[in-house]
Amino acid sequence: MYQRLYAALPIPFQNLACSLYSWKLNSRRFSSQFDAVLAEAEKRLNWPADRLLDYRNSRLRAFVRHAADTVPYYRRLFAELGFDPGSVHSPEDLAPLPVLTKSEAIKQGADMYSEAVPKSARMMTHTSGSTGAGFHFPTTIHADREQWAIWWRYYRMHGIRRGTPSAAFLAQHLVPIDQPDPPFWRHDSATGRTFFSSYHMSDAKLPAYLRALRELKPRWIQGRPSSLTILASYIADSGDRLDHDVEWITSASENLTDQQANLIETTFGVRPLQHYGMAEAIGNISQHPDRELRVDEDFATIEFLDHTETTTKRIVGTNVSNLATPLIRYDSGDLALLDTESFPRKVKKFEGRGEDFIVLEDGQRIGAVNRIFEDSVNIKEAQIRQNVPGKITVHVVKRPKYSNDDETALLSSLRFYLGSEIDVRLKYRTMVERTPSGKVRAVISDIATAKRT
Repeated sequence: MYQRLYAALPIPFQNLACSLYSWKLNSRRFSSQFDAVLAEAEKRLNWPADRLLDYRNSRLRAFVRHAADTVPYYRRLFAELGFDPGSVHSPEDLAPLPVLTKSEAIKQGADMYSEAVPKSARMMTHTSGSTGAGFHFPTTIHADREQWAIWWRYYRMHGIRRGTPSAAFLAQHLVPIDQPDPPFWRHDSATGRTFFSSYHMSDAKLPAYLRALRELKPRWIQGRPSSLTILASYIADSGDRLDHDVEWITSASENLTDQQANLIETTFGVRPLQHYGMAEAIGNISQHPDRELRVDEDFATIEFLDHTETTTKRIVGTNVSNLATPLIRYDSGDLALLDTESFPRKVKKFEGRGEDFIVLEDGQRIGAVNRIFEDSVNIKEAQIRQNVPGKITVHVVKRPKYSNDDETALLSSLRFYLGSEIDVRLKYRTMVERTPSGKVRAVISDIATAKRT
């Protein structure tokens, strides 16, 4: 409802709405308490490994005890398994517990919530993830601040400060999909960010993006690798360029491939940075100035579990900061290749989290399609298939409570994000297609231009 009210506003009022929403959100998130949390997080960067290990393990022990005492799901599970939460001294002691899937967490509903955290102390968050299943759950203001402190610790180690003007190519749906003419961006005066739509990046519209970037001259460009690659490809193919130096490019939400990083660096003159994180807060991995991807061992407890017959590891984690919805041994659905297995650990590269595009009839490419399914709590899995521009087939795996209302809401969401002219067909399956490594891709496309890198 709010999105439709926003879409009906004149563009200056949409800019105002973005700024007001951002101001309200940041007033809660970046308070004086946040500054203290960030300062403590930055101090921990200089801790020796043994102190960091003790800190991680002590948080894990207290967190498992909290879950055992206050969360109905874990009380039942521990009783059924005869598991003693007092036996946990390190992540290895969690091995008797099953890996928790997002599907199981959604199925348990409020039984995943801590009885010790009152509703007045909760704030709701959500994720869609790679499978297309929506997961809504509570967190706490302190946990939210702690996660953002870890993210800003990462930015600050590279010299980025809050308030640095930036151009953001993320998944926010701030420009109505059917808007035919520029501006395909909205301004947030509260943070100095300009949000560029990732949903309007066709070759016919990209010159307007480039003109806006020349006018704004942002020192910092941030976004999903898929969107940044579309922009870099256009600049490289057209022979055009920016007329200012970009100091930082940061990528998130998707795997950044070497091919994408090379193209972005060649185009903008700066190597993109990357970090790994998620709304569930079960792990965080940050790239340091020496280019190493290091596990933020002080934030969450990550287990790298064996995966098939390869050296690739599954990322499974425990979100020790979120007392409202404890997730123990939660499967992120993502994969990583380790560089250093000894503590503190380092990652060589991520696998999975890549993204294809939906191609509209006019050639416009739409990424970040998981946003379409983030409210679809009665969908277990979803995958978009495409072989003709402007037409898609959505394969859907239903949950038991899925109804005609859910189908209507899904079709409405698809047309809201992809435009009213998109030709949509739904197919219900018992399981969607997996990659050889077992991952669910959000989009499977046979259109060559959809995979332009």
